[in-house]
Amino acid sequence: MLVLLLLLLGASLPLRAQTLAHKGWVGSGLTIDAWWKNATFYQLDPLRFAGVDSPGALAGVSSHLDYLQSLDVDAVILSPLPLLPPSAGRPPFEQAYGTTDDLDRLEQQASLHKIRLIADLPISANVSSDAMLGAARFWLSRGVGGLRLIAGSGDPSADLPERVRLLRKLCAGFVGDRVLIWDLPSSATGTVDAATPSSRRAAPRNATAASAQLTVDHRAAELSALDAGALRQLVSGAVSPNALLAGRTKEQPKSLPEAKILATALLAGGEAPLLSSGQELGGDLPGNASAAMPWQGAAGLTSVATEDADPDSLLNWYRKLSGLRHAGSALRDGSVTMMDTGYPDVVAWVRRSKTAGENPILVVCNLTGHAVVLSLRAQLESLGMKAGSGIVPLALSFRGVNPSFTASGIALPAGGVYLGQILQPGLEDAPALVVSHRRGR
Repeated sequence: MLVLLLLLLGASLPLRAQTLAHKGWVGSGLTIDAWWKNATFYQLDPLRFAGVDSPGALAGVSSHLDYLQSLDVDAVILSPLPLLPPSAGRPPFEQAYGTTDDLDRLEQQASLHKIRLIADLPISANVSSDAMLGAARFWLSRGVGGLRLIAGSGDPSADLPERVRLLRKLCAGFVGDRVLIWDLPSSATGTVDAATPSSRRAAPRNATAASAQLTVDHRAAELSALDAGALRQLVSGAVSPNALLAGRTKEQPKSLPEAKILATALLAGGEAPLLSSGQELGGDLPGNASAAMPWQGAAGLTSVATEDADPDSLLNWYRKLSGLRHAGSALRDGSVTMMDTGYPDVVAWVRRSKTAGENPILVVCNLTGHAVVLSLRAQLESLGMKAGSGIVPLALSFRGVNPSFTASGIALPAGGVYLGQILQPGLEDAPALVVSHRRGR
């Protein structure tokens, strides 16, 4: 009966055109690359993200799209948003989330903000392939930009290759570029607790996982501490091509400098970022079932309002880095080359764009407990780069230091992060990266 109801639910919905296409926007159909290849993803629980005064979770998410746009988010994963068996006069999800009309309005408003919606699709032997396809058809018919495959109750490994093949075929039948995101456990055997996503490591890049376009990499989520070795691995040790690096760690960074270093690994490293709501504030919202997104807070407490007003806050550091990812291609899809700084606890790398005429970007993170001065000219020249006119600062996580850095001398305080554009001979007049947030306010 459940199978029949889900199939009827999917079949009864009109096939609507994908409304998430914008001229000049990656994935609009007018550009070469798929929109999801280097996108910034943001996972949120609608019930906790909406806020306590929201009339419904989905309507509450709609009211905060300007905030998501300020983070230059490309896609939002609504998790959880579980489907209920269809019934006449009842929405397909719990009343607290709102109505199907609320979902449609959220999709339309997100499209205007150039943000796609992604829905979770549980995979389990307890649910037939037909029922799974019925649920997938419901989401795709409502205009979502893709599906994240997660483990439901029961063995998720049953008929996985065939199920993923069917889902890819279904997605291809809808207008627009829909993405499948693989977030199943590496073993794909036994019962998996889907309520604890941080306990799942990234799936191996086998034939089944390769059928999905993106694979979630949970290495950062498994970290108990962030040190220089872990940072190097996060930046250079991509599990697979087209990986999404999930950013919430088991233990949130203990200090603001460490939190900014983690943000740098996510947004300036070698993989596309998957952020969890609250981590841009330094909180652990996904791991606290009773926590709501702190939009307004009392004096002395962290909130979106207090972080927004502080130019040196973690929130504004996330905004700055995400803006740089969108301002040029080096941080989105450029190659990653690690550098030897001469300090074991100072981690540096260079991102070089595949696009001719764009200067490389140098990223340096000081994990020592003291200030350092680096001389990187010899290292840069060994990589075939000559900093002809020096290095132009793009982002500094600290104040009080002269930002006139050159390849011969870069000074960083303890915990400091520096991003700079290396001006190559002949490219001194190339357009400088300018961060221009897609902010709606």
